[in-house]
Amino acid sequence: MPCIDQKPPGFELTRNTWTTLNRIRTSSGRCADSLYRWGKALTPKCDCSAQRQTVRHIVEECPRRRFPGVFDEFLNASENVLHYINNTLDVSFECISLCFHPFGVALAVGSTEGHLLIINSETGIVVNTIRVCGSPLNCVGYNPTGDLIAIASQNGSIYLFRVSRDGYSYKKSNKIRGAQPLMQLDWSSDSNFLQTVTADYDLSFWDVKTLSPEKSPIAVKDVKWFTHNSTVGFLTAGIWNNRFYPMTSIISTASRSAAHDLLITGDTDGYLRLFRYPCISPKGEYNEEKVYSGTVACARFLFNDRNVVTVGGTDASLMLWQLVEE
Repeated sequence: MPCIDQKPPGFELTRNTWTTLNRIRTSSGRCADSLYRWGKALTPKCDCSAQRQTVRHIVEECPRRRFPGVFDEFLNASENVLHYINNTLDVSFECISLCFHPFGVALAVGSTEGHLLIINSETGIVVNTIRVCGSPLNCVGYNPTGDLIAIASQNGSIYLFRVSRDGYSYKKSNKIRGAQPLMQLDWSSDSNFLQTVTADYDLSFWDVKTLSPEKSPIAVKDVKWFTHNSTVGFLTAGIWNNRFYPMTSIISTASRSAAHDLLITGDTDGYLRLFRYPCISPKGEYNEEKVYSGTVACARFLFNDRNVVTVGGTDASLMLWQLVEE
């Protein structure tokens, strides 16, 4: 057997890129055809309507993902190949939640299969994948100092991980058990409490130190919150049953500005509304836009408070808004 003393092209790449490159070279890996054979998918079809989504189909034929060069470039690990792997290929999981690390260099993404993906926000490369549980990770959030992340799941539990290396290293710390599916989550400014909203719009408070629910909500009435993405709460009561729009409106998303003076909300009828924060009175005034045909799935202020990003539900449209003074 001949001795191979030369390293193959791409051997010095990061583990994730090197693994993906070799899976493409050998035409084996995570694709619809493989998942179907493993009993993990209902169909081997590609979302481009091809009958089988194989690895070769993805890189050579798929109109949505194919590589613009020739397959031999994968053997040589060319610059075009590295750009394609790091910027074109899909993430392996369906992602439903995300949150930036306070330092801005890492992005935590929760998937429907219970995996937490850590992405380099500058390059788009997945640098870490953590198996959290077997349920969808509906919401994730870092504490103010960035050394803890809370992950709220469909099974009702909150998973706490210690974070280091500017958001790239994770170690499981604790678990807070719950019973109802959790949809929204916020940290307190002192990192001692969490507030969550369930699928039935029940507001709950959790003591991070004792890993238990706070039984007296009045005790946390004056707690200052690092973020306010919860659609219900003491300081957002005015967005519900507001006298200026129908009482049937269901608020699906909310986000407070970094300056703590504005609140953006979206509802199941497709309306986007901008309130003053706090909004306690049902007579609270607002600016309104009808932007979607269905539910506004998510609305968030960007870091400068000058822009808002919104995501539609069934129409799957992404919009960027600029706040202007009238």
